[in-house]
Amino acid sequence: MLRCVFCIVVAVAGAFQLTSPSPAQSLMETGRAVVPYSFSTWRPASQEPPLWTGGVMVVVDKNGSDAPVIRSFDATGFELRAIYLSIPQATMVRVRSVARGADGSYGVCGQAFDYEGRGSGFVTWVSSGLEAFYTARTYPYIPNIIAMAPDKTLWTEGLEADEYGNDRNQKVADWSRGIIRHFDTSGRQIGSFMPRSHLSGNRKGLIYGFIAAGGDRVGWYANLAHAYFELDPSSGKVESFPGAAAPNDESVRVSGMAMLRSGDVLVGVGKSGEATRLVYRLDRTSRSWKLLAMPFKEHGAYSGLLLGGDGSRLAVFGTAPSGIVPSQLRFLELKN
Repeated sequence: MLRCVFCIVVAVAGAFQLTSPSPAQSLMETGRAVVPYSFSTWRPASQEPPLWTGGVMVVVDKNGSDAPVIRSFDATGFELRAIYLSIPQATMVRVRSVARGADGSYGVCGQAFDYEGRGSGFVTWVSSGLEAFYTARTYPYIPNIIAMAPDKTLWTEGLEADEYGNDRNQKVADWSRGIIRHFDTSGRQIGSFMPRSHLSGNRKGLIYGFIAAGGDRVGWYANLAHAYFELDPSSGKVESFPGAAAPNDESVRVSGMAMLRSGDVLVGVGKSGEATRLVYRLDRTSRSWKLLAMPFKEHGAYSGLLLGGDGSRLAVFGTAPSGIVPSQLRFLELKN
């Protein structure tokens, strides 16, 4: 019997479709960097570091401790000042997602737990220069992924659950509330969109995925379910698109997503048992994902792995053939 990871009550318009690359659909390399940090290149099916956001490579040390350390490396490999994240009365803090703005401010989301194992979601906004921290408890909402808009406000996707993570506790979890939420720079919720009651299926479709915020839209890719949504914040209207793989195909995972200044949305795709990593661009007109030709030949299982993007560029792993430089980054741009 088919196990539905994520079902859309309002059917996604169009059919799943991927296309072959054409000369006009390719990427060109614009730069490289070596990050002096030995981190795991394992990627979950969600927006968890390591990732590229707001002009930096972000990693998290001591995640799951009482004070995770968020470290950032710029496009030259230089390490910026670290963020030491602690939450009063929390004995364990799990950072799920990090976003950085063009001005150097940060947004962080995840869960914090007390000594009895009771948890709550949180959203933290950190000013540029790291002078100010504003953390808000979001219980019963648990934000899974986060994006920073150009106006420095924060957008998240997540679900409601009780203090022990039960999202079906109807005394706590209200499915009429939105899974996409908007927070200001003090951590105060200022908007809620896409009620969970409009979605059904396995909760993995709500936990795994990627989110990005541009000037006029917020994009959410529901991984494993393979559905993509764009929200117009001014009207609340949501447009849905087929994903970059057949619905509920768990053998295919999106491992990275970027929304460029141009409005182009790109995703990195990997398939179980295959080392090759592919990058696709959303064609809104044809409602399909177009394969982009890479400017270099991949070497190793993580070469070509999309980590994110900013402005007009993408950042991907560019593992050297010898494997000596596993943390080499390569910066790419769409070729006209």
